[in-house]
Amino acid sequence: METIEFIIRPDGRVQVQVQGIASAACTQVSHPIEQELGHVVQREWTAEYFQTTHTQPHHQDIHIHPHY
Repeated sequence: METIEFIIRPDGRVQVQVQGIASAACTQVSHPIEQELGHVVQREWTAEYFQTTHTQPHHQDIHIHPHY
């Protein structure tokens, strides 16, 4: 299942977790969201990101500072 989870920190930072989207395709989903929320200050890839098979889920954590 493809999911995008948003975690909003008390300081206003937003963590976006993309799951179930294979390889670099997750960035196509997350990029428009990132543009609206602010600028990416940290990106973490999991092992699934580097796998070429579509049977493994992908997980991406993005930490974003909001626009003020």
